[in-house]
Amino acid sequence: MLSATGFCGGAHLHGKQSNRLHADLDSNGWPQHGRDKALELIKKAGAIHIAGDQHLPTLIKHGITEFDDGPWAFVVPAIINDYYSRWWWPEDEKPGKNANDLLPWTGQYLDGFNNKITMHAYANPDSDSNGSGFGFIRFDTTSNEVTFECWPRNIDVTNKDAKQFLGWPLKVKY
Repeated sequence: MLSATGFCGGAHLHGKQSNRLHADLDSNGWPQHGRDKALELIKKAGAIHIAGDQHLPTLIKHGITEFDDGPWAFVVPAIINDYYSRWWWPEDEKPGKNANDLLPWTGQYLDGFNNKITMHAYANPDSDSNGSGFGFIRFDTTSNEVTFECWPRNIDVTNKDAKQFLGWPLKVKY
């Protein structure tokens, strides 16, 4: 399922690192009733939510009633995003419950709208590409696994030494 934005507040800092927003109104994370209804439909369809625009690259497992009971969502990086950066940077700078060890701020969080999200990966704009790049999604329909790849701009993915953004790729069972 494609949309322009993610269905949650998947970023804390906007435009510059000193600009913290409590809730990103430029998302489909609100109103919560509509968001939850859309997530239920995506889940029922067995679909992955794919979003873009200039939003922060993230891989999130949504929660509707409970953490992790919703669909997966991948916000791919913008190919060029030098004019309005966003960062995932929890105010307490602590990992959430059930964090992974790939990045410092993964795990379960409530966004500014009180939506339940589990952050699995993000690509803050502190790289040579300023977080700009592109994403690949590989579906293995035999094993019901999906691999999410997130690449910095100007990377030759055919080079055996090419590196994705820190914390990527991620493979999940669907």
